[in-house]
Amino acid sequence: PEPTLVRNIALPTDRSFTMSGQARIESRADGAVIDRLVGRRGVDAGYAVVSGTDFLAGAPEHRPSSVLDGDVASYWSPNLGDQNGRTFRVSLPQATVIDHLDLALVADGWHSVPTQLTLELDGGGTVVVELPPVVDGAERDHVVQLRVPVTPITTSGFRVVVSRVRDVTSIEYFSGEPSPLPVGIAELGIAGGRVGPMSDTIDASCRTDLVSIDGRPVGVRLLGTVADALAGDALSLEACGAAAEVLTTGEHVVRTANGIDLGLAVDRLVLSSAAQQPAPSAAATTTASVTIAEQSRNSYDADVRGATAPFWFVLHESLSDGWEATVDGRSLGAPTMVDGYANGWLIDPAAFGPDFRVSLRWTPQQIVWIAIAVSAATLVALVAAALWLWWRDRRTGIDWLAAPSGVESDAVAPTIEVVGATRTTPVGHALVTAAGWGVFAFVFGGLAVGIAVGVLVALSRLVPRARLVLRVVPWASYGFIAAWYVLKQYRNAYPLGVEWPDAFHTMHGVALVAMLTLVADTVLDRQAAGPAVGSTPSRPARRRA
Repeated sequence: PEPTLVRNIALPTDRSFTMSGQARIESRADGAVIDRLVGRRGVDAGYAVVSGTDFLAGAPEHRPSSVLDGDVASYWSPNLGDQNGRTFRVSLPQATVIDHLDLALVADGWHSVPTQLTLELDGGGTVVVELPPVVDGAERDHVVQLRVPVTPITTSGFRVVVSRVRDVTSIEYFSGEPSPLPVGIAELGIAGGRVGPMSDTIDASCRTDLVSIDGRPVGVRLLGTVADALAGDALSLEACGAAAEVLTTGEHVVRTANGIDLGLAVDRLVLSSAAQQPAPSAAATTTASVTIAEQSRNSYDADVRGATAPFWFVLHESLSDGWEATVDGRSLGAPTMVDGYANGWLIDPAAFGPDFRVSLRWTPQQIVWIAIAVSAATLVALVAAALWLWWRDRRTGIDWLAAPSGVESDAVAPTIEVVGATRTTPVGHALVTAAGWGVFAFVFGGLAVGIAVGVLVALSRLVPRARLVLRVVPWASYGFIAAWYVLKQYRNAYPLGVEWPDAFHTMHGVALVAMLTLVADTVLDRQAAGPAVGSTPSRPARRRA
């Protein structure tokens, strides 16, 4: 969601507007900011304040102040993911002696459970609190209460850090991998530490920090109950006074405050103005029908019937010059932004008649098709060349190690190392070669890929018959990757979209190892074609026809 609304409007004449809209609690704001919004008073009124931004997304009821509200039915719950290091801060109205915690933990098999907390004191010093083992209950949101002794401290403020956790995991829907579920702390249990009560309704006082026009604050008020606001329901927004906003001819900028700063996000803002001209008569209106004739992922064909006046043809996709609109082959030009994001073209039926077809095409897709065609043609050419070379060698009966055509039969050719040969590379040279390939692979794929490629190259250089591994690994890896993709997609039915490849990220390293070992095998093969140190030229090997 947008943390701030910024809209430019252009007026042909001076107009008067009334303002209305909707706002919601911004759950990404600090929990202490939300507490002030719902009427909780702070340390100046003798109450504790619990702050922190790490709580379950979209669930302000699970903000940090739940740990000191005296209600075990409410609890602090941070976001999904690794729970170690999750934190919130407690500010007390006065220095307080703490020698124990009356903890209440959520232990229901649906929440991870803290096994150690660390208190980081204002002014320095830490206290590590070991928690006893907790058995999960059968019902949802089951709470276990326990009294935990603490090394006595006197403090007016500290940070609570979840420093060790018994993880409870669930399978993440998209990746198919296990992910830790959040912890739940219902009560921290500090003697004398309690947050203030909440109001029943949102403060309806006029405020000038939410909306501005051309940099000038506009007074608005919010109407609604605290319960509805914490449940995620919208609060009504209206102008404070009865007088309308008068805007002059020209451009104006309407802006709302950053919801993360204030704990309130303005979702909708409406400027209403009475019509200054009489509405057109029924005879002057026109109703054109639009029917989608054909569509695909990158094209639309729409038939327009009965158009008698200019109208906007709108495609509700994000504005992009990549969309091309034509009518009977005639371009409608670049799209114009409509509704703040969409593509629009102004069409005048006087140029095309009342009935015509509008064709929309996503032109960048043409580059993709060309690239696919070039790749396919290259693959076919390579396969054809390989088959032709194989067929030529079989027909002539000449081994690939033989002298090239046109060289006399008594010409000499250097011997080279092949699989099954007994010649080995000196250990030092082999290790240097392997290290070089390992560093090369590390640059492209990281440490694991670098180690894998380096080890494979080292084996192929030190053990002649292990050279076969370099030739088998790429094809075996590609086969394994293909099978992995098919089986994982069949099992989890991942939805198609831009995030689809992320579900198979674990195979990225395997693919890099396959590609780099294939490159290494090719390069080492070319190097082996040269004469070995101290080798003696021999006559070319030939097969019998």
